[in-house]
Amino acid sequence: MCARVLAFCFGSLSLVNVLAGLRHPAFDPNIWWIDLRFVPNLAGRLLLFAVGGLLVWHGLRPALGWRRTASLVAVAVAAIVASMNAIEYYRIWDTGTIAPRSPVPLSLLIAILLGLIWVSIIRPAPSPSRRASSAAIAAVSLAFVSGLPLLQMAFFGTTDYRRPADAVVVFGARVRSDGAASLTLANRVRTASELYREGLTDTIVMTGGIEPTGIDETIVMRDLAVQLGVPSDAIILDAEGDNTNASVSNTLRIFHEHGLHRILAVSQFYHLPRIKLAYARAGLDVWTVPARTSLVPRTWAIVAREIPAFWLYYLRAVVA
Repeated sequence: MCARVLAFCFGSLSLVNVLAGLRHPAFDPNIWWIDLRFVPNLAGRLLLFAVGGLLVWHGLRPALGWRRTASLVAVAVAAIVASMNAIEYYRIWDTGTIAPRSPVPLSLLIAILLGLIWVSIIRPAPSPSRRASSAAIAAVSLAFVSGLPLLQMAFFGTTDYRRPADAVVVFGARVRSDGAASLTLANRVRTASELYREGLTDTIVMTGGIEPTGIDETIVMRDLAVQLGVPSDAIILDAEGDNTNASVSNTLRIFHEHGLHRILAVSQFYHLPRIKLAYARAGLDVWTVPARTSLVPRTWAIVAREIPAFWLYYLRAVVA
């Protein structure tokens, strides 16, 4: 039963993503769980539509007859693609293009989960009682809804994609009442300054808002970057970035005005999936670089908060 619920969740996600891709051709939300960009666009969408439909159908009712055969083939193909994504991950890692924290890619985990669904199709389990069925549906659905954002944070968010870029964008965070940058904000600015000193960019865009105390986060960020060796004329400020969505919108305008195309985005690991999603929906593929994160109790509260925030941004991306 658990595997069927998982099949329904993956299938629903795939179908929604395919429909969103049809409405917004430049946006492919399916890459958050499987990457088919190496095949023609139409073929990839047809495959994911078929996989999604068959997974949802299997989740609602065990696959039998021709549908069983079709489901086995579709899930096997998806698992093979996810395995190929994992192999590509290791190839890119070997070239030094990325610096991941995890030795295991998310795509490999996806391939394993698809394998479990494949087994549930070929060897269906006896139907559980209504009570057990309800418990399985609730547990697996909750695990999927909370697990997907957490996995994105743990795998994608912690991977360093630094490379030469036209600009680095740094997202603001809290400034203390005495005017000093919080540790979170200071770590973001230090990472961006490090990228500048490494010669990977000659422009830093700092986006943030105004604190309730009246302190401008971007001024604090700029002053700290200057102390760290970044010339002030290499810094562009956006003081109207009150939230991630506003920061993305404002910086897109700045990038256009200054002819900046290749962008590195800096923030903590838990924030980066949402940043990547917001830029992708706007048609810009940015590379992300995680800033150092202090794992204190408050950090885990922020991670928990990012779960609904991720889904909110996802829904905005696929529905708007």
